[in-house]
Amino acid sequence: MLPFNDEFTYLATFEADLFNELNNFYRDRIGYKFPGSPSTESIQEIMQELKKKEGWSFLIILDDLHKHQGNEETVMKFLSHLQIFNDKLVRRNLDVGFLVSGLPIWESYLKKKESLGGFITALDFIPPIEPQIAYDVIKKRIEAYAINPEKCNAINIGFINKIYRKTLHEGSFMGYRTFIRNIIDEFKQGNFDILETQIKIDSDTLKSIRTIIEENERLKKAINKFIFGLRIEREVNRERGLECLIRTYLSQGITEDDPFFKNNIFHFQKLKNACLIQKSKIDESHFKWRISEDVFNANKKVLQKFNLSLEDYLVKIYVKTPTKREKKTLRAGETESMNLFLDENADLLGASVLALVKSSFEIFDRISEIDQSKFPPLFTFITDCKKSLAYLSKAVFSYEKIVKIPEKDDDVLKLWATHWISPNVVAHFMNQVSYYTSETPSKMIDEVIATIRIDFKEAYTELFDFLKEQIELDRRVFSMRFEDLHEKK
Repeated sequence: MLPFNDEFTYLATFEADLFNELNNFYRDRIGYKFPGSPSTESIQEIMQELKKKEGWSFLIILDDLHKHQGNEETVMKFLSHLQIFNDKLVRRNLDVGFLVSGLPIWESYLKKKESLGGFITALDFIPPIEPQIAYDVIKKRIEAYAINPEKCNAINIGFINKIYRKTLHEGSFMGYRTFIRNIIDEFKQGNFDILETQIKIDSDTLKSIRTIIEENERLKKAINKFIFGLRIEREVNRERGLECLIRTYLSQGITEDDPFFKNNIFHFQKLKNACLIQKSKIDESHFKWRISEDVFNANKKVLQKFNLSLEDYLVKIYVKTPTKREKKTLRAGETESMNLFLDENADLLGASVLALVKSSFEIFDRISEIDQSKFPPLFTFITDCKKSLAYLSKAVFSYEKIVKIPEKDDDVLKLWATHWISPNVVAHFMNQVSYYTSETPSKMIDEVIATIRIDFKEAYTELFDFLKEQIELDRRVFSMRFEDLHEKK
């Protein structure tokens, strides 16, 4: 309820809101809406019908009046009208109670208005918000929305104390929303240090958990395939893949139309190929991806023995190095070997395709060698990555004799969605860069660029390897002698 200039507007708004709420209950219970318009008489009639047919009593809660600071006189006049309203209901033998939230300052107003004594019969003073109370309330709120309430992080009590002292110093009103707004502001700026430290697990416990996981030979092979056998070269991508597995577990399955699945198709494909997730039927036409039975059973054993869950230990065991800083990826001599391969196959590529690959590689080389302390502006970097991938994509499409190739880089990269190999790494790269805007906090830019560079290299490597495979296949075919073909016919 918003602050109003007079008590009659308060009363009219109250009656309209109460009438609508009661009418919704009436429709749900009786099957149709109660005829009439908002008024004291209509409200009385609905209540009598609900009492008669459902045996109801009523508790009416007015929750927002304490926010109307500076409007206390009007609020008190409104409460006086509610006393008359309440008396009419009681005379109709209706069991009605009111619960009104207010401020300590109301006590002085109530002493002046003795007539309200028949309406407000008891005062219950809630103690002022203290840091520990705020901490407990916010922790419960986070748990209410957490995927796994038993394992979610709380806000650091030190940060709660800081907000408390600041609000006291400013003389501002202190409510729970004061703390919540400050927390949200910190998150928007990319500051997650205000969260309490995550669960720490000593190395011996991690070793024991790994032993439990890998005692199942089939599960051990699946994890090794995911970590080492699927060309997931960067630890940050291994971590993302494992986080997708964890999310699947915490969500008790995930559908393919879930936005999280769509934004991480590349990683879910890798998990599927490693047999770490499996399809589970929901009904005749729908299914979910769930963690494999082997993963489920191993995690169940860990829970029973250590009271630790998949999200607590999986990344710690299988991603050993920090992912915030990117390690150098190109091995010594790799640049030269890629250029040498292009030159050796210039006859198959043709001048125009070779020029496109060389142009793409020049940008790739430049992006790879940028020092992390000298990253360019975010959108310049994203544009360069797209340009490099677009040049390479045009080279592949031209080599495959695809006639209609778009001009714009974004359109060229979208063409992969209809290609027969449909590389998920390109779709993943495009999905990731689409999230970053001019509002990306400046303190996050370096980390964002480092992450984009990793995704870019994954996509570039897959496209280049595909082109290389096609060229090598063609080279083998063209080098066959006629007699060989005749014999194999």
